[in-house]
Amino acid sequence: DRRMEQAKRLLTETRQSVSEIAAGCGYSHQGKFGQTFREQTGFTPLEYRRLYYQKGEETVPCKNSAKSPQAEAAEF
Repeated sequence: DRRMEQAKRLLTETRQSVSEIAAGCGYSHQGKFGQTFREQTGFTPLEYRRLYYQKGEETVPCKNSAKSPQAEAAEF
């Protein structure tokens, strides 16, 4: 989905708030954006940002990864 790709890019490349990103991607409700984002990526928008903002990586780890997002974030 093009909107999710845009959201992932904005989460990793900008410091915009999640609500600003949701609105910019065409979602009128941040909750629906967060739910859809998690369904498609396996992470909440903030979890995704914490994992990838510093690294600047574009790919998402496997949804069934053995490590939790908290464990991976602790490695930084």
